[in-house]
Amino acid sequence: MKIEIKNISLRSIILSAFPLLIFALCLVNYILQVASFPGLSLVESILQIILSTLIDTMVYLIIIVIAAFVYNLFCSFGIKGLTFTLEEPAVKEEIKEEIKKEETKI
Repeated sequence: MKIEIKNISLRSIILSAFPLLIFALCLVNYILQVASFPGLSLVESILQIILSTLIDTMVYLIIIVIAAFVYNLFCSFGIKGLTFTLEEPAVKEEIKEEIKKEETKI
């Protein structure tokens, strides 16, 4: 089965758990980099981590929303979108026979 993505909802990008995921990843990144802020007190380090995390989160979200908008724009011009091929799970022969029997009864 082939599935093609033709439209990405910008609202779903902004109003979902996705921004929280990006925030969490940026927060972990800056917590791991706290040693690279030499000469800062504990309060200054915490403020630096929080502000840097917020700025990076906003920048990444803006870039992703712009990319989704451009993707939707290209798809509206008729360019093919992303296509995924999904395989159906293997069904046992017994189940197939039962389905055929039920179809013949109807």
